Amino acid sequence: MARGNREKVFDKDDTFRIIIGKSHSERYVSSIRSDEGEILFPRGTRFKVVKYYQDENGKNIIEVEEVE
Repeated sequence: MARGNREKVFDKDDTFRIIIGKSHSERYVSSIRSDEGEILFPRGTRFKVVKYYQDENGKNIIEVEEVE
């Protein structure tokens, strides 16, 4: 899920969702496929989980932040 557009989801039937909060090294790749809103991170980028919960529909939500 793109950090700047939390409402845009690739697969609404997914079993879990990762929401990326603070980050600084992401690269948007909309020039490849603009309909996906995909972002990439360099190999070895580390994240810490800041929150884990289930939404009202029982979907697992994982919120992460990039570790500097």
